[in-house]
Amino acid sequence: MYFLILCLILIPTGVFAVDLHNTVLDFWNKGNGLPQNSVYAITQSRDGYLWLATQEGLVRYDGVRFSLFNRKNIPALKQNYLTAILEASDNNMWLGTFGGGVTRSGAGVSPATITTHEGLADDIVNDVFEASDHSIWICTMRGLNRWKEGKLKLYTLPHRRVSSIAEGPAGTLWIGTDGGLVQMKNGIFKTYTTEDGLSSNLIRIVRTGTDGSIWAGTSGGGLIQMKNGRLTIYDKRNGLANDDVTALNEDRHGTLWVGSMGCNLQRFQNGKFIDYERELSGKTVTSIYADAEENLWIGTLEGGLFRTRKSTIRTLMENNYTWSIYEDSKNTKWIGTSEYGLYQYKNGQFTEFGPLKGLSDPEVFTMAEDHEGTLWVGTREGVNWIRNGKISAFPLQKQLPNLFIRALFVTRDGAVWIGTYGGGLARYHDGKLRTYTTRDGLGNDFIRHIFEDRRGSIWISTYGGGLCRFSNGRFQQYTVKDGLSYNVTGPIYEDADGVLWIGTIGGGLNRFERGRFKTFNTQNGLFDDKIFAILEDEKNNLWLSSNNGIFRVNRKELNAYARGEMRAYQCESFGTSEGMKETECNGGSQHSGWKMRDGSLWFPTVKGLAIVDPNSMKQNLIAPRVVMESVRADRKSVHASRWNEFEPGTRDLEFQYTGINFADPEGIVFQYKLEGFDRKWVKAETRRTAYYTNIPPGDYQFRVIAMNKDGVWNKTGAVYAFRINPYFYQTRWFLVACVIGFVVVAWAITRFRLRQLVQQNAILEAKVVERTSMLQETAREAAILEERNRIAQDLHDNLAQGLAGIVVQIDAAKRVLGDSPLDARQHLQHASNQARDSLEETRRSVRALHPLLLERSDLYQALSKLTQQLANGATVKVECNLKGTPRTLSKEVELNLLRIAQEAISNALKHSNAREIGIHLIFAPEQIELRVCDNGHGLKSPKWKSDQDQGLGLAGMQSRAEKIGGSLAIRSQNGKGTEILIQVPA
Repeated sequence: MYFLILCLILIPTGVFAVDLHNTVLDFWNKGNGLPQNSVYAITQSRDGYLWLATQEGLVRYDGVRFSLFNRKNIPALKQNYLTAILEASDNNMWLGTFGGGVTRSGAGVSPATITTHEGLADDIVNDVFEASDHSIWICTMRGLNRWKEGKLKLYTLPHRRVSSIAEGPAGTLWIGTDGGLVQMKNGIFKTYTTEDGLSSNLIRIVRTGTDGSIWAGTSGGGLIQMKNGRLTIYDKRNGLANDDVTALNEDRHGTLWVGSMGCNLQRFQNGKFIDYERELSGKTVTSIYADAEENLWIGTLEGGLFRTRKSTIRTLMENNYTWSIYEDSKNTKWIGTSEYGLYQYKNGQFTEFGPLKGLSDPEVFTMAEDHEGTLWVGTREGVNWIRNGKISAFPLQKQLPNLFIRALFVTRDGAVWIGTYGGGLARYHDGKLRTYTTRDGLGNDFIRHIFEDRRGSIWISTYGGGLCRFSNGRFQQYTVKDGLSYNVTGPIYEDADGVLWIGTIGGGLNRFERGRFKTFNTQNGLFDDKIFAILEDEKNNLWLSSNNGIFRVNRKELNAYARGEMRAYQCESFGTSEGMKETECNGGSQHSGWKMRDGSLWFPTVKGLAIVDPNSMKQNLIAPRVVMESVRADRKSVHASRWNEFEPGTRDLEFQYTGINFADPEGIVFQYKLEGFDRKWVKAETRRTAYYTNIPPGDYQFRVIAMNKDGVWNKTGAVYAFRINPYFYQTRWFLVACVIGFVVVAWAITRFRLRQLVQQNAILEAKVVERTSMLQETAREAAILEERNRIAQDLHDNLAQGLAGIVVQIDAAKRVLGDSPLDARQHLQHASNQARDSLEETRRSVRALHPLLLERSDLYQALSKLTQQLANGATVKVECNLKGTPRTLSKEVELNLLRIAQEAISNALKHSNAREIGIHLIFAPEQIELRVCDNGHGLKSPKWKSDQDQGLGLAGMQSRAEKIGGSLAIRSQNGKGTEILIQVPA
């Protein structure tokens, strides 16, 4: 009973024609993501999602992920077992169940379930349909209901079980029941049964055709068409696979898709049924749907979900292991296989040329046509000729160095080059054969590919010997030492610019220009490093085959990358998802790929020939539909389709989005931006989730856009707006209040402080006046003290030293008084003169005047006169010397140097017991030096100190030297005299 009910499931009608002759079949079951294997109804909603009715609930599919909705997340749903789906014109979703009535759910309404308690005829729902007047019709096991403007109405039919309903021309409803096909027009029912020509009264499914036909699938009676009042029956006798019809879908082009019990999917067109077998064979089709991108979806009974879509690559000779492909001058295709020899393909017909017809071996690796129209065929057991449909052996077969032929190539001069696998290279021309091996300079005797460039040079790919060029009778070898990426080389191609492209078996693609190689491999963006064929289409795209499929890369991008003008290049791969039966292509021999005259590209694979027609490849201009699926705030789900306000302190946000484009869902790339936070778009590539943490309070918009594989953007995308509320201390009013409070407090503090400052200012003024008076008094005392010190020092220098000179004169007078009164008188006269001069100096010091010596002469002259005055009449020899060019000195420098010299001479005369005293004034470029030297007994202590013997002498000299910015040094040794050195910067 249940099985019959399942076969009554219906689906909405698709609107696109799908050609199953050039399609790819994909399928899903529980093993690869489908939650449940029985798919009873399929529809596509306006936002692009595909929806499936299964026994475990409602399944949503975006091309990448399946999402399950059942009683866990739709509480209003009474039963997970779904039988029908309808998206009504008001965007509400109606879900028919097996035993749980019908549930309505959608934006703007709360999910609600209608059961027998609300007046539904039965809780087992077979179909849900929307008529042109927007009324909803519900087909159940015990009758028909209409839902309109919130009211449910029951219609009593002669036959209780209603399986399906459709609307024909003029608003007429056609209802499938277990007692025939019922017409409802203007509220009047009319039943058609076997008595009226129906093949069966058990109607499982009803659909309306684009031409106004009513199609009815029956149990045991095949397919019924009612058009313009005329009945037509289609059953097994007309080619129908099974008379138990379980699914129907007619597209806008008049193609009817028919699913039947225990069989496969069929296409009915122009009065004929065409089977679509393969993986669908033996499976009961329960639902059929054509989406907006011309993909056909097929739901099966316990067999999962299938999809047929147009393929980019079609396959020829699917069951053959093919080695090589070649097109001759007559547009005939020649296909070399691994087990069945050579096939000729012409006008859609195959002709076999195998061992039974004279071919030397069933494994064909290479072909080439010479200038006379003879086809050369290379096998494992030698070379064959095909002329006028007949096979013969190559006449010089025995002269070949090896019979394992991998490469054949005809050069412009008519010579045929033969590459063997282990015997080197042979050249056949004008009936003569010449061989070349490693002894002749060939890089390796295992030949894989031969090519002639536009300059007439012959290029040879080898297995392990790199790339060789034959020109002017000599070989030149290129290996990894010369920049080649790998020594096992394969196909060679020359582009329109004369650049050579060399494929390797492990080292990627090489570009050779002007003696330099550039490598493209998987490390810098190439799809595969093993290259079996290199072909170029009309749009400058290089198509390459490999063990992992076929891939395409633009030659101009490669050139730009090689020149450093681009940082990356795009590489697009093609495999089973694009129509290949097997991704493993074949190579290692000549002609492992061929560009036909019509522009199509043919590649040998382990399962037939993979054929690409770049000129017919259309860009997918349908931009992906972008949908915001879910939003989580601090791990809590929120509504993703309306404005939300989040609590203060919300930290973690998660946005899940998707792009719906069933042509290539895995190729969709995304960019998103949180407006108000992100400055630039974030490139998410294929990732469908965005995460944010620690977003500050404010209003935001999360925006996501998407691009399909062909570069078509959906710039509108999806937008989700929200607000993160602030804590009270993060609000604007709180900040304003804080500012106002701060201003008030600052004003109060300022006033209080001003009062304090006024009071303190008055006190300070009084203290300042008092302290100023004290400072003035202190300054006066300091000035007086400084003046006292100056006078004391001057008195010491003038009076004391003058008196010392007088004493010297008096002592001299005493010595000569008895012997020479005249000399004694002269000494006394000198003493008298010195006394007057000392007195005058003392007066001048008191008046802060310069000494008389400096008033009348320069420093050297003053020193000379001072020396004469101090040493006159003494037994000590005193000399004054000048060195360097004298220059004008400041009065302060002259005065202090004179006083220092006077003190030093006086000390020497009184204390040193010296026989000679020398004064040396030196004018150097950077300084002025004054040296006072004697040969006396020396100082007891050269250190500076003021003792009773020295008085203020040495300390005074030090003070005067520092006053003029100079330095004073004393060198003295016992018994060897004393030297006083004063140095003043110039």
